[in-house]
Amino acid sequence: FFGLLCICVLACSFGAAGLVAGILLLVVLALMGNLLSSLITSQLSHTLIFLIMFWGIRLYMKLGTQHLYPESWPGVVKINPQSDEFQNQRDYFIASCMPWEHKFNFDLSVKSLYRIDR
Repeated sequence: FFGLLCICVLACSFGAAGLVAGILLLVVLALMGNLLSSLITSQLSHTLIFLIMFWGIRLYMKLGTQHLYPESWPGVVKINPQSDEFQNQRDYFIASCMPWEHKFNFDLSVKSLYRIDR
């Protein structure tokens, strides 16, 4: 059951490459079952399992979250910070925030600006 679950999760997360990796993982688990069961019951098992899970989650966070960066979205363009458009939008934002700055004990600033081209 664990192997099928791994195949499904990897296929959903990484597409065809994840499907192949999941099938390979299932084959390795089937062929090395005795070795893996002895590893799991050893004293180093918790550390080994933690390191494998940690590496897997780090890999997922690196590869699986690339869609969070607006530059990778279709039709989205990052505005150059030295351009007039960026300066105008930043000035407008700061001017809009100034009347309300006495209500908040923090500052706001514009670090990046994106435009959607349709």
